[in-house]
Amino acid sequence: EPGVLTSNLFQKGEPLDMWMYLSENEKFNDFSNEDALIWHEANIPYAVWGPTSTRTHSLTYYPSEALKHNGSLYAHVYFARSGYPVDPTDPEYEQKSTFGRTHSVVAFLRKSKAGKKKSLLGDSNESEEQPPPK
Repeated sequence: EPGVLTSNLFQKGEPLDMWMYLSENEKFNDFSNEDALIWHEANIPYAVWGPTSTRTHSLTYYPSEALKHNGSLYAHVYFARSGYPVDPTDPEYEQKSTFGRTHSVVAFLRKSKAGKKKSLLGDSNESEEQPPPK
């Protein structure tokens, strides 16, 4: 309805907790998996921008064999009002107190066909794979 007013569910400066999980599955529901949880931070003020707003996190990730062979990896990022869980199976869970998104971490890139060129001007007996010029 056009007459319905909308408003933000969160107030500016309201503290939120963040969870980031890594998974090879696009859909995520393994909230109790401590190995999948790569970052948790509490009391991040909502919609407050300033010098302390930027957050960084570094980690070393060891990919599975499936990921090494053209698998996919996803970051699942969830926010909730401080003190509320993001796991929908938790009895304290409130849908209006959480939100989240999934982002692909790796992009599929086709293998390069470098080195498989044939010279149209040179001797046809030459090898099709030429070493790159130095």
